[in-house]
Amino acid sequence: WGQAILRHNPEFIRIRSRLSEGDVPNEERVQIITDLEAMHTFAGIINRTRRRDIGEFTIRKPETVVVPFTPAQQRLHDELLRVQADIFARLHGDINVKFMMTTIRRQAASCLFGLAPFLEDILNRHLDELSWEEADNTAAVPQGETVETIQSHIQSILESARSLDPDDPKLEALRATIRNKQKLPNNKVMLFSSFRHTLNYLYRHLNEDGFRVGMIHGGTPDEERVDLRGRFEKHRDDADSLDVLLFSEIGCEGLDYQFCDCIVNYDLPWNPMRVEQRIGRIDRNGQKSESVAIINLITPGTVDADIYERCLLRIGVFNSALGGSEEILGEITKEIRDIADNFTLSEEDRRAKLQQLADNKIRLIQEQEELEQRQMELFGIRLPEDRMRKEIED
Repeated sequence: WGQAILRHNPEFIRIRSRLSEGDVPNEERVQIITDLEAMHTFAGIINRTRRRDIGEFTIRKPETVVVPFTPAQQRLHDELLRVQADIFARLHGDINVKFMMTTIRRQAASCLFGLAPFLEDILNRHLDELSWEEADNTAAVPQGETVETIQSHIQSILESARSLDPDDPKLEALRATIRNKQKLPNNKVMLFSSFRHTLNYLYRHLNEDGFRVGMIHGGTPDEERVDLRGRFEKHRDDADSLDVLLFSEIGCEGLDYQFCDCIVNYDLPWNPMRVEQRIGRIDRNGQKSESVAIINLITPGTVDADIYERCLLRIGVFNSALGGSEEILGEITKEIRDIADNFTLSEEDRRAKLQQLADNKIRLIQEQEELEQRQMELFGIRLPEDRMRKEIED
């Protein structure tokens, strides 16, 4: 079939010629894959569907703020990676150790000044189950025997973390962002982090800077959450008003903040659904601003930066609501974890795999959007695929 049909197809000839030139940019490569799939003999009868039950409320304006490590911070981060490699050379296959080291590495990418108290919690067996869950951990809190196997390694990182120079460019970048926002009519800023120790660090410093700041995490009682939200909504001239509200993942659930039009991601979860949930607190029905600002603070040279640049940014989660594509986004989350936790990969191999993952999933999302649009044109409505499937099963 290929020899008889494809070889003479002008579209196939065009694509083959373009690929032979090399240097194909991201967007064009994804489109070429889509075009090639359309030539498949079964292309006309294979469909993938997507559920989206939410419209576009505002224009999302994402901004990447790149904040490199200082030389001292880079040395600590490099030491952490060396220790991690040493641990896995000796304890290859211990899933509990892998989860713990991945979380330590993510805390370091979020805020190195939250690393020391986090390591102290691990060594003293004081890990809080709720804060562990907030950090998007799917495994249980590490038990004593898991900690004992790598206790000396954790201790060595802790000593370096305790002596870290207090100079913090990431905090400075955040201060500049908040100060700029205070000059605008709507001065409210919502800040998110997956890590309780990062939030505590920021709360302390922002308070000292004179900002009126509150903090909500999974352990904050419901009445206090409602009270803090009320103070955050008050006009800036009110003496009891808040300028900045800090949130953990679980802390942001249940209440809406349409009166705010700016969120800062001090760090980003690897789960695109969690990113969407953060943005969805302000990009929702009732948002009065025409656009919402999404400011992402990224430190180059970290695994988190690779995931952000190669996956999260490219699948478009910061630009528009991905709706209910739970299945695709769930696959992305699992594959990101598998790639990030594979310590046999070189940095270049890891980036290439993240790039390939994004290519494939972007294509799926585009296909589903196209099918959904055709479905709407045909029926005049959007039919959520999972609801339709459930009705058939019932």
